[in-house]
Amino acid sequence: MAVADHHSKDGRHFVERRRGRDWMVKAISAFTGAGWLFVMFMLLLFSKAQPGTENFITKVLNIRVDAYYNPRFLWLSLYALIAAFVFCLFGVLFTIMRSRRKTDRFNKPLIFLSVMSAVGIFLFLSVFYRRM
Repeated sequence: MAVADHHSKDGRHFVERRRGRDWMVKAISAFTGAGWLFVMFMLLLFSKAQPGTENFITKVLNIRVDAYYNPRFLWLSLYALIAAFVFCLFGVLFTIMRSRRKTDRFNKPLIFLSVMSAVGIFLFLSVFYRRM
């Protein structure tokens, strides 16, 4: 495989030694994907934790509907959100360790997900802590 020969903007000559995606870029992508999977899992668990709604069928058939959030699913959804935040932090840490060149960029979805996970954990604890 040939090594690319480039010139920078100020005319200096440099050789690009990177050959495709290294293990750190793959790890950053894996952390991003795992973070999104944990967020999706958290949303699924949170939907299972929500109280049921009473409608015509439940009234006619005398089906008991839970009026409160299920604390087991609330805790599991909080743990999934914390796991997403931890994976995002590792991804951001790897991104910071790798960013040495001008062409290296931060993974915007990873930063967005880490901020949203932190906000979600804060809101989750402030709203649902008394109900758990």
